[in-house]
Amino acid sequence: MTKEELQRKVNQQLSDRRQRAQALAHQRKQQAYDCLPQLLELDNLKITTGIEMGRLAATGASAAQLEKEKQKLSQLASQRAELLASQGWPADYLEPHYHCTICQDTGRANGKQCSCARQLGQQLRREEINARFPLELCCFENFRLDVYPELPDPQLRVSPRAQMQLVLKRCREYAETFTPSSPSLYLFGETGIGKTHLALSIAGNALKKGFHVVYTSSQNLFFELQRDKEQAPDLLETLLEADLLVLDDLGTELVNAYVISTLYNLVDTRLGRRRATIYTTNIIDPAMLEGRYTEKIASRLLGGCEMLRLLGNDLRIEQP
Repeated sequence: MTKEELQRKVNQQLSDRRQRAQALAHQRKQQAYDCLPQLLELDNLKITTGIEMGRLAATGASAAQLEKEKQKLSQLASQRAELLASQGWPADYLEPHYHCTICQDTGRANGKQCSCARQLGQQLRREEINARFPLELCCFENFRLDVYPELPDPQLRVSPRAQMQLVLKRCREYAETFTPSSPSLYLFGETGIGKTHLALSIAGNALKKGFHVVYTSSQNLFFELQRDKEQAPDLLETLLEADLLVLDDLGTELVNAYVISTLYNLVDTRLGRRRATIYTTNIIDPAMLEGRYTEKIASRLLGGCEMLRLLGNDLRIEQP
């Protein structure tokens, strides 16, 4: 979803929270008035006293007159608290109990967005990503190095386990220091060796820091863009604006002129805006990348990203 759609959902949920809190407070108040008629009398006196104070202040009444009304209000508040306590209710029992006491579920505090609105936005974005791939299953803590072979790769002369130790270390460092202007990453290697796991581990950490993160698989992305041309500009702008974009499984989409043009726009624009992108792909040979996507796209991907080569066997087949 776009940033605007996300903000609308945040505002709607905050509005729902606020309305629920006020409705429950109204319900408690009506029940309390039925149980304690004296409470209604006190609340009516409180209202009329407040109105009188306003009138006195507007007509330039003396400080002594205003102080007298203030004392009356204080006495009414004490009597009200005692009456509530007689039923085992706290002093704020009849007030709305908002989810956020800072902004009272308005989403704004001290002229700025409240932290609760930011947290709700992160939660909604996380839920969106989880609908496609469960983030809770992908974290650095459950990334297992012991499943990678210790015998050296005959071509690269390094063991997959040793290589993956280096890759994991770099991904952890990247996540810890991530900002939207961090370098883009290009995670490449054979199928099923942990590319998506590491990419989503970084994404989860970025979300916790409050960054705007979008995850999509290349196949789904280009299918959606071509399926709904009216929504395509909004979806593309969401991808271009994200603090972190994870474009998973590059190379699985059906390539045509539209895909080539859109991918070039995506890669080139995010590089120009200094927005971090994590690409994962099974394409290992640069010549194959160039042959599939054109020299310009391959050049920007290979030249604009930090390359991380993953080694190992397909864990989805071998891992218990």
